Amino acid sequence: MIIKNITHKKKSPDEIHINDQWLHHLPMEQPRAGFTDRVMMELAREPHMASNEQAEVAPVFRLRREFLHGLTAALSTYVFIQTGIMGKILTLDATIHHLLHLIDQLIK
Repeated sequence: MIIKNITHKKKSPDEIHINDQWLHHLPMEQPRAGFTDRVMMELAREPHMASNEQAEVAPVFRLRREFLHGLTAALSTYVFIQTGIMGKILTLDATIHHLLHLIDQLIK
């Protein structure tokens, strides 16, 4: 198994200039003729809400939705703890750091 040391080096001005030249040769994409006009006409036709307005939701439904979301979160946490997945999730970060340290030692 070959492991390369991946480093990000800063590009030289010549490399940037070559990339810019390559981009200038690509064709420019444009929308079909009249696209902007069609979009603006469609927006003018549709009734829309102002950004500061919000659709009103009946308080009963809002409370019910919040209760269901909270219940789902609580049950999911309970299941994670009971199955031991929560411990694995909490130790995952330490495992990744340990693996990166081992890889770093193998490279050196």
